[in-house]
Amino acid sequence: MWEFDSLIPNQENRSLNWLRYFRGIAQLVARLVRDEEAVGSNPAAPTKKNQYTFVYWFFFVSARDLNRAAVRSTANKAIVWLCLARGFHRLGMSNKVHAARSSGICNPKSFDLCSKYDILEKQSHIWLQNGQKKRGKTETMQEIKKKKRAVALFVIVLICLCGWWAVRKEGFFLDEIYSYGLANSSYAPFLNWYYNGEHSFDGNLPEAVFEQQDFVNYISVQKNDRFNYASVYYNQTQDIHPPLFYFLLNTVCSLFPGSFTKWTGLGMNFVLLGGTLAALYALGMELFADWKKALFVCALYAFNREMISNVTMVRMYMLMTLLTILLALLVAKSLRRPSVPKYLLIGVTIYLGMMTQYFFVVYAFLLCAAYDLYLMFRREWKNAAAFSLPALAGVGGMLLTFPCWYAQLHSQNTNSLDATTRNLFDLAQYPKGPLELIGWSIVGFAVGAGIMAVLILTKLGQRWLPGKLRGTTLIPGDVKLIAVPALAAFLVIAVISPYKSLRYVYHLQPLEALFCGCGLFSILDTLRAGTRKRILQIVCLAMVVLAFVIEPERMYSGTYKIDKELEQYSQAACVDITGDLGSFTSGVQELLKFQEVCVVPDDSSELLVQYNTGENDTLVLFIGGRGLWQFVTAEQVEQITAQNMETAWNVARQGGYEDVSLLATQEFEQIFVLKK
Repeated sequence: MWEFDSLIPNQENRSLNWLRYFRGIAQLVARLVRDEEAVGSNPAAPTKKNQYTFVYWFFFVSARDLNRAAVRSTANKAIVWLCLARGFHRLGMSNKVHAARSSGICNPKSFDLCSKYDILEKQSHIWLQNGQKKRGKTETMQEIKKKKRAVALFVIVLICLCGWWAVRKEGFFLDEIYSYGLANSSYAPFLNWYYNGEHSFDGNLPEAVFEQQDFVNYISVQKNDRFNYASVYYNQTQDIHPPLFYFLLNTVCSLFPGSFTKWTGLGMNFVLLGGTLAALYALGMELFADWKKALFVCALYAFNREMISNVTMVRMYMLMTLLTILLALLVAKSLRRPSVPKYLLIGVTIYLGMMTQYFFVVYAFLLCAAYDLYLMFRREWKNAAAFSLPALAGVGGMLLTFPCWYAQLHSQNTNSLDATTRNLFDLAQYPKGPLELIGWSIVGFAVGAGIMAVLILTKLGQRWLPGKLRGTTLIPGDVKLIAVPALAAFLVIAVISPYKSLRYVYHLQPLEALFCGCGLFSILDTLRAGTRKRILQIVCLAMVVLAFVIEPERMYSGTYKIDKELEQYSQAACVDITGDLGSFTSGVQELLKFQEVCVVPDDSSELLVQYNTGENDTLVLFIGGRGLWQFVTAEQVEQITAQNMETAWNVARQGGYEDVSLLATQEFEQIFVLKK
């Protein structure tokens, strides 16, 4: 009865498969012939044969009409030829000729159907296979079009998202100002070097009057100093970070000499983000071999608060993210196709990553250790040696080409190996420190955190779950080897980082998205197609909506309003009372509005008395260095404001000003306006 299966339409596919329909008829006719032969009837007896001859003849005539009708595909003709061959094999020669002429599709004088029976059957199968290939090619083209539409939609939404938040970024974090200064200032890594001479970093400021051009020279590349990588390298020897990111930022800023704008740094980050997503997609294809899953992982990473916070922050973390994913991609490819060129690229990637940020080494070490253990477990000693040597060479190359790493890791109390050791063995911070960072990550990685929670609950109760899910492997071994070191690196960095800030783990989030996406699809694959589609639609919609609604870090909304108010005082006197270099540097965006700025450590400075003569009707006073606003309570802010207001009145009395008003409270300082 299997011949009749081909005659039954597929209920899941509404379009009737005509190839299968006619093939079924041909098989039916051939089966009737074989059944008669099996009976062993006398060929001379015409009784049974005549009955079947009527069936054959009816089909041959229909074949002739089919050939003349609209359905003229080669595959259908092949079926007719095959049936003719099978039928003529049971008829006499005269019947062959008559039937062939009646069908109008062969000339018996030039074609011996009986002798060519096998050839016809074989050719018919070839034509049928060609028809199936053509249908598969059509399906492939449809899949490619679907993929292109999905990728185009992803890119359009991503561009809108990045543009939405990039336009709304109004100010700079202190470290972002340092990024521009260290990359663009000519052999002067910090502002205090302009008047205090070259010395080791100690945070002290000189008492001096800074001109507007001093700030411009610090944060922008000058025309006669473009692409000065020697200066960039020198500046980084005085800082606490490797120089690769600053090389790139100097290159971009050198294309626009004399200008200071957020778009140079953001533009570079957007390019790095594109490379990161391309590498993440390639990683997903390497592990899943499914473009839908790979694209979903990219979306899970791209549409969340942490990614936007990363790409809109002009620091080295976006570059470190790209190099982290490249390293993971190369290791994933080496799992299936190990080769020396891949191992060499891994060594180069490790070198570049360590030349970007020291925390890169945490994930790199854990990933390389996991891969080495994998190779040794499989007793692939040659591959283990071939992999380890380039990886170690990458580390050694960084230590040799940037020997200042040792001095940098012992330069400050907060950013040093000693501080890292103290944090590691400080039992008082457990589990508060890691949990604090995890809590912030849950807020930033909202949808991904929800998926992670589902995976944890599923794993804990998997033995009691019904159906296919009970025996499903949530995370395959190759994904574990790539992603689990990232989760471990998150916890390690949460413990040893000098500040509990998410920026130190930004580079690990794509791998967290990979882990969560893999687990989610393992669960969804056990569900029906309709249910799976609806869940994915809800998840994607939630990702996009939250990405547009939840404000990223370091947007500094309201800074443009402050800058606009300060522009009306551009000709006024300006004084900056600060106790540390950081608070002074953080205000560069506002200090650029003034022709000159008198910088003093306190209100009792002799330089302040000489400068504050009261010749101007207005004086703008910056007071900083009395607290990091994002880490203090509201009550502490009130106390600091009261102290600063008292200092402002002291300055006002020196210059004969009668009105003091608070203009703005920023992250590191407060701005007062003194008027007569």
